[in-house]
Amino acid sequence: MVVLVAVAVSAWWVIGAGSPHPPSAIAATSGPAAPATPRNLAPSRSAATTRHPAGSLCQAASATPRRPTKLMVIIGENVSQQQVTAAGSSFEQTVLTKQCGSLQNMHALSHGSEPNYIGMTSGAYPTWALCDFPPNTAYTDKGCAQGPSGRIAGPNLFSQLDTAYGANGWRTYAESMPTPCAVADGTKYKASTGQIRYKYVTRHNPAVYYSDLASCATNDVALGNSRTMKGAFYTDARAAQLPKVSFLIPNTLNSGHDTNQQSYDTFLSRTLGFLKTTPDYRSGALEIIITFDEGNVAAGSQASTGENCLNPQPVNSTPSCVMAAWVVGRYVPNITDTAIESHYSVLKTIETWAGVPLLGHAADATTNVIDPRLIPTTTTPN
Repeated sequence: MVVLVAVAVSAWWVIGAGSPHPPSAIAATSGPAAPATPRNLAPSRSAATTRHPAGSLCQAASATPRRPTKLMVIIGENVSQQQVTAAGSSFEQTVLTKQCGSLQNMHALSHGSEPNYIGMTSGAYPTWALCDFPPNTAYTDKGCAQGPSGRIAGPNLFSQLDTAYGANGWRTYAESMPTPCAVADGTKYKASTGQIRYKYVTRHNPAVYYSDLASCATNDVALGNSRTMKGAFYTDARAAQLPKVSFLIPNTLNSGHDTNQQSYDTFLSRTLGFLKTTPDYRSGALEIIITFDEGNVAAGSQASTGENCLNPQPVNSTPSCVMAAWVVGRYVPNITDTAIESHYSVLKTIETWAGVPLLGHAADATTNVIDPRLIPTTTTPN
């Protein structure tokens, strides 16, 4: 399994304690396809560095090549690569970058959240996704010209995994989601400003936007309690019952969306500390992709909603489009991948690894896969 995640520093980690579909847009209830893919630049792959001590998160020695049979993706919110680099004592820098696979040129698709989550799971996104609305919603007080939102018909990563692997094909674990496959924001809390906000937001949970996805009702479930480590995700992981591909979606407090980078860092440190003890991780069956939906839109950057982050214009908006990302697993080597990659690359990597057709812009020749030394592009079914 592969999982995507970003986390805060924890001292014990340091110590050691088929035929592709054409690149056209997927069918949608409204709106055009995603922006053009990036210009084709040759991948740049670094050599492996030295191995770390036995207690390290990654880089364990193995007598034979190990291939993951499960992948997980964990997604944080709104942090740029340069912010992670600047946070020198963070978990990302002291553990993930120094011990695991580091993706140094990972691009969002656009701003805000929804197009990135939908694009990562279908290869394109409709223009109404730029509004960040729940499915089939027309807010009158939020001034989004691309609304109302809709739902998307046609194939997507989840439906592909249903077809290829059945009931064990996929699962989303969404923290603070009130009911399975919830299509409305939920679990209210009061912010320090007194404003009522939601811990669970649909725009971070792409499965709910696919109208033909019957399995959403059973496979899109609440994560559980990330502090007590009880609930569906923790039960499945302890029992080696994680699916072929899983998405782990922290709530808006733990993802950093309504808080800060440190909150996500802490969530990741706890989550990876837990996963490190599970059978799938210990055996090398599970690998994890860790990333963010988009970078931080800083004042004066001229970044804008709907911007094509695969070719940022103006150039000074680039930091808002480039996020940190890592690949984590017991046998993952400590290498740096500097090839231009994006959320379409995440989709292409998962589809290639799982042996299913490439959707939308994942099929573009300009869309690079993640370095195969980190995630081999062939695997055997569970």
